[in-house]
Amino acid sequence: KDGYAKGHDVRIHMDNIHMVVAFCENITDCRRVLILNYLGEEFSALECGDTCDNCRDRSTGEVAERDMTQETQNVIVSVKLMPQANITLIQMADIFRGCQGQKMYQSNYNTLPMYGRSGDLGRTDIERFLHLLIVSEVLVEEVKIGLHDRVYNYVRIGPEAEKVLKETKRIILRCSPNLATKNKQRNATNDSTNEPAAVYPNFQECLDELRTLRHQVAEQCDISPENIFNMATLREMCYNTPDTRATFLAVTGVTESKWDKFQGEAFLKVTSKFA
Repeated sequence: KDGYAKGHDVRIHMDNIHMVVAFCENITDCRRVLILNYLGEEFSALECGDTCDNCRDRSTGEVAERDMTQETQNVIVSVKLMPQANITLIQMADIFRGCQGQKMYQSNYNTLPMYGRSGDLGRTDIERFLHLLIVSEVLVEEVKIGLHDRVYNYVRIGPEAEKVLKETKRIILRCSPNLATKNKQRNATNDSTNEPAAVYPNFQECLDELRTLRHQVAEQCDISPENIFNMATLREMCYNTPDTRATFLAVTGVTESKWDKFQGEAFLKVTSKFA
């Protein structure tokens, strides 16, 4: 209500209030970790010794775990698709929830792989998930000083992102048992690729052709298909649909060596068709 608090100032104040509410509603993560991370310090929940309420509940088996690796891959690819964009975690939460609004469409956020992929997660759990990606160094926040010395934290790709894309690192979110059960039911009923077909209408067709080609090349080389291109790489090909050798080589997991050894031109022919 302050007369001077306008525009960005109001948004910053509201974001700070929401962070406090999210902390209070968080019933799974170690309280000491949350507080010390906010203060810029590192602390392991293993050192808490069940001194906070959330750790005590976890020790009694009242907290379950949810595998968020696939959702994380969608987030990583989304950030890769907008390297110059200055987006905060709060804005990412809105994109992940699939919020409607003029800015979503003007900035083409509604076309990103992560748009509307939150499923049954509530806002608090979405923000916990995104903060987990920061703590896990899958994402990092770049601090920038704006007009009138305002401080902004913009999301960038972190050093651990490639491990998630290659599926050598998994992201596990602690949640209530009911939410974990919903996750199992969702995984049992959804298609294994779990992609936004409405946003990428040719995605599944492109992915099917790439997987068929990968299988054929794997048989010829007598190796596992995953050793050619893993599923995260194939998905990124379907999102970006590279139509030149240079753009194809820019896809995560594609190298000059793999281009030469595994018929890169054949894969490029498939993606070019859907570009």
